[in-house]
Amino acid sequence: MGGIASLLVGGGLAWFLLLDIPDIHSVDDYRPQVATIVLDRTGKPVDAIYKQYRIITPLRKMPSLLPKAFVAAEDSRFWQHPGLDLWSILRAGINNIRSGRRSQGGSTITQQVTRSLMLTREKSYTRKITE
Repeated sequence: MGGIASLLVGGGLAWFLLLDIPDIHSVDDYRPQVATIVLDRTGKPVDAIYKQYRIITPLRKMPSLLPKAFVAAEDSRFWQHPGLDLWSILRAGINNIRSGRRSQGGSTITQQVTRSLMLTREKSYTRKITE
């Protein structure tokens, strides 16, 4: 029995290492690419260089209702779960099975942030290996 457990743990560890998850210790370590703003000699913006036009806005500079609206729209149970909303995942899984396709998601804001920082936008139940 101990050999089977060792094989399962070893196999699980090998699978985890093959996922090639980026090294990020916290959201504080995340440094997204932002737009480079080109200014004229008076300091007036004249152009921007970017792949995606991003400007980081601190929470204190946002309208106070904006974070509340985001939480209400994306994860209404945000304050009731520890980052994984098992009820929403179960509900989404049942609805996806009933519809025969991925019609719903059960992800929380925590899961969405993690996915956007560490994974691609591809939606799949299996991992594709590219060469």
